Amino acid sequence: MSALTASQRPRLVLIHGWAQHAGIWQVWRDRLAPIADVTAVDLPGHGGKPWKNAIRSLDALADSVLPALEQPAALGGWSLGGMIAMNLARRHPSRVSRLVLCNTTPRFVAGHDWLHAVQPSLVEGFRRRVSENPERVLRDFLSLQLRGESDSRQTLTLLRSALTDQNRPRAAALEFTLSLLAQTDLRDELAAIAPPTLVIASDGDAITPLAAGEYLARQLPDARLLTVTGCGHAGFLSRPERLSPGIDEFLGGDSVQEMAS
Repeated sequence: MSALTASQRPRLVLIHGWAQHAGIWQVWRDRLAPIADVTAVDLPGHGGKPWKNAIRSLDALADSVLPALEQPAALGGWSLGGMIAMNLARRHPSRVSRLVLCNTTPRFVAGHDWLHAVQPSLVEGFRRRVSENPERVLRDFLSLQLRGESDSRQTLTLLRSALTDQNRPRAAALEFTLSLLAQTDLRDELAAIAPPTLVIASDGDAITPLAAGEYLARQLPDARLLTVTGCGHAGFLSRPERLSPGIDEFLGGDSVQEMAS
């Protein structure tokens, strides 16, 4: 891949997933450095950013990312971060030029009309326990992320290295975002999300299954699905070499339809 001049380089803003922080994107920042200006943000209560008790909704949480979108940019997100990215693209379309959705979903918990998700009891159990024993909850969630990985040791190392003591998420932020994941359903909003979208999904994901990514790719107005095989919930992290060509093409293109033509 050849480097681009400053005037040619697209901007990409990245949002991490639940209980993580901006450092989880370092592999992507390194790989995309020749062709894009990449910024990774911390959500409130994660990484180096303090928690704000005034945040009480998905809109408010998403708005914490707006300072990174003063100029229009491509916006990417993993899991919870992808849900936030979709919220921003719908409410602030002039700020989001395109979307990259990694292992995400319009609805995190299962219901009678939505089976491509974890059970509500799992998320509620995490929420009840997270204030008393956050370390145990994080370990349990880490185990879920590793399901479906053909090389779980490498992925485990990457995920653990991102969660150093100084980057531990605040318990209040974890409890709030778990409640948010249990309540949020974006399915009725997908048709209003206009930017070209690259949906990245893994065939072994036990948290946001491949079927959820397939649903997004069908329901979003301008979307393409990129499936990563032999991976779990962190496929973007464990197999970046498989994703780089598709992401390079997407960031430099005009629309998903043009990529497919």
